[in-house]
Amino acid sequence: MMIVPVSAPQSPTPVAMLMPQADQVWINYVNTWIALKQKGGFFDELGRKWKLSN
Repeated sequence: MMIVPVSAPQSPTPVAMLMPQADQVWINYVNTWIALKQKGGFFDELGRKWKLSN
């Protein structure tokens, strides 16, 4: 493992995941997981851990 030093943080890039349009059950599952993680502060905690700014 190697840490690459940088002079300043990069701009955050949105992450995307392709999902089949016909699989509404999977889409609902992923959307619910994201909503629960947002409500619980999971993404905010990750942002603090990795020193990301919104």
